[in-house]
Amino acid sequence: MCHYNDRPCLHPQSLADSDAVFDRIAGLIRRVLGTDAQLQSARILTGGASAETWRVVLLGHPDLILRRRVHAEARPGAMAMHNEIDIQRRARDGGVAAPEIIAALDPADELGEGYLMTCIEGETLGKRIARDDAFAEARRVLAHQCGEQLAMLHAVEKPDWAQAVSIDELLEQNFEVYLSHGEHIPVFEYAFRRLGERSPGGDMPACPQHGDFRNGNLVVHPEAGLAGVLDWELFHIGPRLSDLGWLCVNSWRFGNIEQTVGGFGERAELLAAYNSISGGDWRPDDLDFWIAWGSLRWGIICQRQARVHLDGHTHSLEHAAIGRRVSETVLDLLDALL
Repeated sequence: MCHYNDRPCLHPQSLADSDAVFDRIAGLIRRVLGTDAQLQSARILTGGASAETWRVVLLGHPDLILRRRVHAEARPGAMAMHNEIDIQRRARDGGVAAPEIIAALDPADELGEGYLMTCIEGETLGKRIARDDAFAEARRVLAHQCGEQLAMLHAVEKPDWAQAVSIDELLEQNFEVYLSHGEHIPVFEYAFRRLGERSPGGDMPACPQHGDFRNGNLVVHPEAGLAGVLDWELFHIGPRLSDLGWLCVNSWRFGNIEQTVGGFGERAELLAAYNSISGGDWRPDDLDFWIAWGSLRWGIICQRQARVHLDGHTHSLEHAAIGRRVSETVLDLLDALL
């Protein structure tokens, strides 16, 4: 199982655009691994909102993953690719299961901005992880493993290039993004007001945050559980409990609503592991605010994805479909705040 869902394989006999990309990837492989390395195929994969992701299949070498950004408009909040490389290396050095970075792209590669990394085998489809019998054994340990991984990530030394953002600043920034959509959603406006009233402000210490740590960005092995943490483009320095609350948002439970951690575990399991490494004493109800904030944040992201499609920046059925999920976040916010 690959760590992304495969689309059809692109061989050199495919469309003209694919020919050029294939030849450039082949040149990249020769530059990085030497002239003996031979590219067999390159598949463009699902996943990643601001960058293309390719599975690179080689003869006589393990498969690799290529991430490259080819469009000027990146996902709001997405960092530069060279910073994405830096934080994955820092996280991996700190014990987090981030993919190993093999090489950064060079302008001479003519593939845009990006990098090659190791391919971690496992499942990333959240519904399968949360519900398939094949992952029953993994689900017994996943919440605990996630708590450990987040504690190790939050202890990573802060990069000089990463600026801290408080919850009040995040609320203000997202409110401005919401207004820019020109779409009036009363529940969102109510949520901004209520969360502003309940905000812990400066009382919540800031630390490194993955920014999108959830079921769907985790590589999971059926028996061993968590094997990798993907999609680091939204890394930032932010409120300590933000990552943990995001993992518990209802949209990432894939129908297993009672299993509040990613559809596979309980908050008590998550926090017991997190506290054991971080030295904290956080309790399950400490995540209530952060789950509500995560639901609102996801609703704004859904709006943004739809707007990118509707405004003609990217014609994408996927973006349009994500926009329809705004209604889910409205219900989740009503449940969390009333």
